Amino acid sequence: MMKRSKDTKVTRRALLKTAALAGMATSLPSVWGRGAWAAVQAKSEEAAKPDLDKAKKEGVVNFYTSLDTAIVDSILKPFKEKYGIDVKYYRAGAREVITKVMTEWDAKALQCDLLDASELPAFLDMKKRNMFMQYYPESYDAVKNEKLKDKDGYWITCRLTQVIIGYNTNVYKGDAVPKRWQDLTDSRFSGKMCMQTPEGFIPRIYCVVENLFGKENINKGWAWLEAIGKNKPRYVQSVQAMGQMNETGEIPVSIFQNDNIVARAKDNGRPVDLTWPAEGLPTEPGGVALMKSATHPNAGKLLLDWWVGKEGQEILIKSYKYSARNDISPPKGYPPLSSLKLWEENIEHIDKNRVEITKRISRSLGD
Repeated sequence: MMKRSKDTKVTRRALLKTAALAGMATSLPSVWGRGAWAAVQAKSEEAAKPDLDKAKKEGVVNFYTSLDTAIVDSILKPFKEKYGIDVKYYRAGAREVITKVMTEWDAKALQCDLLDASELPAFLDMKKRNMFMQYYPESYDAVKNEKLKDKDGYWITCRLTQVIIGYNTNVYKGDAVPKRWQDLTDSRFSGKMCMQTPEGFIPRIYCVVENLFGKENINKGWAWLEAIGKNKPRYVQSVQAMGQMNETGEIPVSIFQNDNIVARAKDNGRPVDLTWPAEGLPTEPGGVALMKSATHPNAGKLLLDWWVGKEGQEILIKSYKYSARNDISPPKGYPPLSSLKLWEENIEHIDKNRVEITKRISRSLGD
């Protein structure tokens, strides 16, 4: 595999020069052949930086995302103003977005140019299916954690969501506040919790199960989840719906909630707060990738550079989201990730064993 560099561009001239130095220039055409050379050329063009003139001529990006619409709009507005390129986006929960992409791909009718979703196990599967375009965004090296980006340049993490416990501050005060995952098995929380439907939360649920008592004691983690199921959490369709139920007090506790949903509501004066569970908590990466079949590849690359670039990420954190970049501060008033005990989602294991894990989660919750 060719080693990545920021400005790497494979050209016929460069290959001929390398071959000549090795005394092979005359044999290159017979070694590569027209078909093989065409494939290399196509790969080079795919990985190249965006052509601004071509991007403006394309004029639009079809963007599929699981990110909150208010955040999406705030990041896209200055992009549109700067480049004069429209962005048409579809927004739904992560699993719904992934399902839509897979359905369209299988039907050879994919409309998406750029995909953004908090479902990295699905990204691994999509890479295996050759669904992504190889592209190293300008900010690739700003994400230092190698687990948060694909070494081959097919996807990169654009945000980190901390999975927390949310609660209504009028209902729970002082010692009554749930401070640990294990607190939620207490019968006093029976009928008082809500969560998104499990199929949309598989990575984060499994992360808690796997890490709560240690991976060597995962059976205790499954027993914990069964105890949660006995407290009959109400299922809703989104993290936003969970937040609304907490705010009104209808269902005062949300489990496996997004930190930014509660943080934003709290800072807007709603009677809610969040707990960073003492045992530890999942940090869930949101990935972004260009689709191989993109019909607006230059505009898509331009938006990807903006989305993970410093300008886009500085807007992101104003909405209480954490950036995966090492040069971006945490949201104002919220702790640096280094101060929290974070559990990384086991995305490769989930990718390989999703069906079995999903069944076990459903069974444990009593579905």
